[in-house]
Amino acid sequence: MDISTMDSYESDSDTSTVEVSSDDTPMPTPGVGGTTPRGRGRGRPGSKSITQSSSNTSLEGMDTGRRGRLHSALGPRSARRRRGEEEDNGPETVDPEEKLALLLIEALADHSRQRLRATHMSLRRYGSVENRVSQKDLQLAFTENQIKFSHRLLQMMTEIYEDHGGVDYERLYKCLMAAHLKTGRDSVKARLMRNDLTSKQEMSKEQRDYDFLCRLEDLLIQDRTFFDIEVLRKDFQGKDTNRTGKIGRETVFLVCDMRTPLYGALLKNLLKRCDEDHNDMISWPEFLSFLEKSQQMAWRRCPELAELPEKAKLAAFSIASNPIEELSSGAKTRVVSRLLKKASLQKEKSTLSTISREKSVDESVPQATTTNEQPNPPQQANQPSPKIEPANQKTEPDPVKAVPDSKEKESKDTSVKQAKKSPDDAPGPPPMIEVDKPSDEGSGTPTKQSTQGPPKGAVAPEPEPPLEPDIDESNKHAVTLEVHGKKVKVVQPEAYKDSSLPIDPPQERLQLDWVYGYRGNDCRCNIYILDNDEIIYFISNIAVMYNRDVHTQRHYKEHTEDIKCMAVHSNGNIVATGQYAGKKDDKSQAHIRVWRADTLGTVHVLGLGNFIKAVMCLSFQKDSDLLAAVDNSQEKTLSLWNVADGTHVASTVLHVDVICDIGFNPHHTDLLVSIGKEHLAWWKVYPETNKITTHAKPEYDNYLRAKFVICLTHTDKGDLVTGDSNGTIYVWGDGGNKITNFVKHGHDGPVFTVLHHRHHLVSGGRDGVMYSWQWTKNMDGAGKVEISKSEGGVRMIQIHKETLLLGTTMNSLLSVVMATKGSPLDGATLEMLPLTQGHFDELRGLTTMPQSFIGADFLTAGVDGIICKFSTEIHQPVWKIVMKGATFLCADCSIDGKLLVLGTHDGHLVILGLDAEDLSVTEVCNKKISKDRLDSIRLAPDCASLAVGGHDRAVYIYSLQDKEEGDKAWEMLGKCKGHRGPVTAIDWSREKVGNTHLLRSSSTTPEQFFWNPTTCAREEGKNAVSLSWCTSNCTVDYAVAGIWSSKQAKEATVNTIDVNPNKTVIAMGDNNGCLSLFRYPCPKDGAFSHTYKCHLNVQTVRFSPSGKYVLTIGGRDSCVMQWKIV
Repeated sequence: MDISTMDSYESDSDTSTVEVSSDDTPMPTPGVGGTTPRGRGRGRPGSKSITQSSSNTSLEGMDTGRRGRLHSALGPRSARRRRGEEEDNGPETVDPEEKLALLLIEALADHSRQRLRATHMSLRRYGSVENRVSQKDLQLAFTENQIKFSHRLLQMMTEIYEDHGGVDYERLYKCLMAAHLKTGRDSVKARLMRNDLTSKQEMSKEQRDYDFLCRLEDLLIQDRTFFDIEVLRKDFQGKDTNRTGKIGRETVFLVCDMRTPLYGALLKNLLKRCDEDHNDMISWPEFLSFLEKSQQMAWRRCPELAELPEKAKLAAFSIASNPIEELSSGAKTRVVSRLLKKASLQKEKSTLSTISREKSVDESVPQATTTNEQPNPPQQANQPSPKIEPANQKTEPDPVKAVPDSKEKESKDTSVKQAKKSPDDAPGPPPMIEVDKPSDEGSGTPTKQSTQGPPKGAVAPEPEPPLEPDIDESNKHAVTLEVHGKKVKVVQPEAYKDSSLPIDPPQERLQLDWVYGYRGNDCRCNIYILDNDEIIYFISNIAVMYNRDVHTQRHYKEHTEDIKCMAVHSNGNIVATGQYAGKKDDKSQAHIRVWRADTLGTVHVLGLGNFIKAVMCLSFQKDSDLLAAVDNSQEKTLSLWNVADGTHVASTVLHVDVICDIGFNPHHTDLLVSIGKEHLAWWKVYPETNKITTHAKPEYDNYLRAKFVICLTHTDKGDLVTGDSNGTIYVWGDGGNKITNFVKHGHDGPVFTVLHHRHHLVSGGRDGVMYSWQWTKNMDGAGKVEISKSEGGVRMIQIHKETLLLGTTMNSLLSVVMATKGSPLDGATLEMLPLTQGHFDELRGLTTMPQSFIGADFLTAGVDGIICKFSTEIHQPVWKIVMKGATFLCADCSIDGKLLVLGTHDGHLVILGLDAEDLSVTEVCNKKISKDRLDSIRLAPDCASLAVGGHDRAVYIYSLQDKEEGDKAWEMLGKCKGHRGPVTAIDWSREKVGNTHLLRSSSTTPEQFFWNPTTCAREEGKNAVSLSWCTSNCTVDYAVAGIWSSKQAKEATVNTIDVNPNKTVIAMGDNNGCLSLFRYPCPKDGAFSHTYKCHLNVQTVRFSPSGKYVLTIGGRDSCVMQWKIV
């Protein structure tokens, strides 16, 4: 398949379902028939009005039509005779068909060939066996397929192609196709052209959303209709059984077909807009938001449309009020007699079935149990006599009665109960007996269970050991929740008692705004420049396109696992990215995604099931659609793919332990080079015969051969340049396998990247130095630039305008301003502010600071010992420090960011002070407080105390104490014990109880504990009923109880939650990589949510201090994502 046919955004003119009315069609007048939402079909009010108006115009031109029919009736011979007489008597006249064809070229310029074919099918459906249609059917066929012709053109078609049987639509269709071919649209020439060689000017997301709103507004005004939002919401909620805010595309299509006037390209593109994950799951709250906003715009523009919903209700009520009253007296009598006769027949039928069922039951009962049929049976032990209770009396269920006997009794008393029970005096439901056994759905609702012992042959389950209650049983504020099959008691705050809370998804939604970090620690060749000057790189499962001029990012998010490699086509628009293999499902297999950078639309998915473990490296052939890839199998398979049609071309085995990179020679395009551990080889590519053959092996002669050949590049003349683990650079001239030049030990350590630019060779290595070498016989040095030790080594160099982009091994992206002439590094300057920075190891610590003195508003701390501060408003890193040897897992700081508290993997508590003047850092405390790791930490509101939650299931309390010398030091007050799992979250109370702030904590075992930090003792939950909390990170609480019944919580582990500053939204992250938004508070089961796929594992989630953004970190992917609330 040609890439040019794959476009993610379809225009309305490319389909046959865009609604366009005829030029001469008046606007339909509003009425009852046009006030209700409608679906597709021939009976649309708009289509009916168009047909009627077109018929009227045909009647007005009846004289012209008669002359046309008379001319056709004379026959072709008479017509030719008349044309011959005109030629003899005067100047040459134009053939009517040619004149029509010329006029049709302009009229058909906005219509596709596909639409004409659809019109041809409609004409065949309406036509006769003689290939004739009437004028009315002809106009109807054009109207159905949204082809707009003027009245003059329709009249000419009728005059030329109509005879005694009607309009010859086959001849007309040939004329239409011939005229359409001259427009150049969808022609053979156009289909052979490639439209992916240059990038398209894509509208921004805001512009596309506004365009959707305007088109929906125009649809409502043109059709004089409306969207019934409440009915649609109920339908979508009923279809959304998982309560994730998403339902299937086909389901939305069916609902919209029945409930809305939407159809065709507008509906299709709108659904594509609401499917951000590209998995055919539509965000129905966002879809309804578009409809609701567009309807409000339409009502402001045409206020009379606001009355349509009320008119539709009145019309429906008048029709459904009492249809029998509208009948005549004779009809009423017949209807009533038939209903009575039908009711008597049904009653007799039910009586006969009841008698036959009783006989069958009696015959199946053994003789010993027939005593139940006696009028006064003797009373037996443990078996009460059957009684018929009055209809208005509640019967108490007998838990001791056996289940088979109850079923038998129910079957025997069915007829008696049906005879005496009526809908008005039906008894209420029996009281439910609560047994400590969870329901099947895990909703927290107790189920009614029989107290009878287990049946014979069944193994009785072992009783669970008694657990210490989380909340005092006598506490009237205690509420029992069910979390993963376990009962947990939590405190119900006073503010939430007797309040009706909605379960709808929140109005707020998320949009990925920024991604911090870059993957240079273990990936190569991962920075490229697109045709529109955007810088493209990747981290986690996101490909980032950064526009440095306007400081914005775009993101490709369709990978299911972390991206490993990348390549960009010569046109600068087609991108190929390869990913690791996961363990979840078939979609997480290692594969290559080929996509367009301008539209972010996926063109092909290559190699599903073919690649082992990961796609390690990729390379495009110059000015070609041939893509080379190597996987991570044991022997490393090299494969070739055609990205134009997505086909596999050829493959071979490299027989190498470690593969580092591959690359096509731009001068000798059929040569491919592969490098790796003790490996350098040239391959000959034959795409015509689907073959790859070995071309050459390197000849080192007397030169030193390194263990690893790490990087490569080609010059425009076909010279190969390689860098190895010895720090040596070799030049292999003109596609050959012999060394023609070299730089011996150019770097102190391995060479990671080489680049040829302006007759100089630029190289970077693990030593953190970038050198420039003259492209001469001696390869003399011509300048160098050294980066900070905190940034690690230089992983990759790329040219962007007048700067050199540097990707580092510590996952930062730096820039160097090149010299204007001569050597690129002679006088070059390294810019102080990085384009982006991040972590290179596992990232777990994330906290916010509302009033930072350096302009940052959130902080991250990782196992790599790096602490970074960022600003969500300017999307830039602000501050960074590296503490070697520290392995941070959790972090918190004061509101101004001057005091930092951190917990490490080896159990150390680290407290740092930041000076506001020179930004120097002082280590205030560094103590080992636990043998196990520290998972959570939180400062008290007064910053005089802190609590640390450990993996050893304890909460450590530290306080700032006065010393004899007048100094202050952090001392341990005590340890709070009682949790049954590692402590994952801690919250401090905003108010004081007594002289101290209380704290609450939660763990991996769902439980809620309250603590008094002064005594380190458990606090009763009733003392915390009226408290407000500085943070809301504890996963078990009454206000967030509803999240545990969600699909996300049932299928994954809830790692983290947070509540926005306005206390209206909950953000939840789980280990399946889902980020979910719920309303706050969310105490009820069945709450709806918005769900977004982000990291592979959402480790921590926090709202920014402004409440405008949601921040997430992904643990092992070392990535920070910033989501904008829209």
